[in-house]
Amino acid sequence: MNGDDRPGDDECAVMPPEGNFPERVLFIRVPEGKATKNRLHLDIHPVDRTLLDEVERVTALGATVVADRRGPRGIGWFVMLDPAGNEFCVESSAAEIAAVRAAIAAESGDQP
Repeated sequence: MNGDDRPGDDECAVMPPEGNFPERVLFIRVPEGKATKNRLHLDIHPVDRTLLDEVERVTALGATVVADRRGPRGIGWFVMLDPAGNEFCVESSAAEIAAVRAAIAAESGDQP
């Protein structure tokens, strides 16, 4: 998030570390209420934290959990709603997925 952004601001820019994509995602509050289904659905893949850490972070910012879609090894995603009711998902990080794949390979005797 941009260092100037605060909860309740009418605009919020989300910017990843230098050299990552997308360069920025900008959210702007509009006066009209939500009238139809989302035209955009975001899937968030945390880079520097776990799935559960990211869910905790966005929940603290006002999001709510709608559904837990994790499998038995904890990999998957959470369906969430932002404070305005827009749906988005928070998915397992690449590191978490790689760790589970390595564990499965080790259990089966395969090399990762």
